[in-house]
Amino acid sequence: MKVILLKDIAKIGKKFDIKEFPNGYASHLIRSGVAELATDKKVENIKKRREAGDAMQANQKSELESAISKVANEGINITAKANNKGSLFEGITTVKLQEAIADSIVELPISAIVLPEPIKEVGEHEIELRNGDKVTNVKLTISPIK
Repeated sequence: MKVILLKDIAKIGKKFDIKEFPNGYASHLIRSGVAELATDKKVENIKKRREAGDAMQANQKSELESAISKVANEGINITAKANNKGSLFEGITTVKLQEAIADSIVELPISAIVLPEPIKEVGEHEIELRNGDKVTNVKLTISPIK
């Protein structure tokens, strides 16, 4: 019996997967509320949803790529409080980077910014911006507030 999963189920499948199960097990899944019978109309609706989701995901990926290239072209400049030796009073984290990029250039999701640890020194640094598997290195300049 073909069913559509309504939830992610470990070792069975993900939400909206269409799976074939023996009648007894399929009935059990339907009674538990984690699956529904896969009629032709429901299967067609699932396929349309997936296509729309794939198109939306491709659009978001291209928008993110153009935003990252814009940031890479302009570079990132931040001013922060620092002592005479160039140590920052407060480290620059991914959240602060995201805010600085949004204020001056373009809105980026925090998941696109890769920063292994906070930056604690003024000067030039190189950070990574990710879009899926593609990594772009961007120059970050931190200047002390005068």
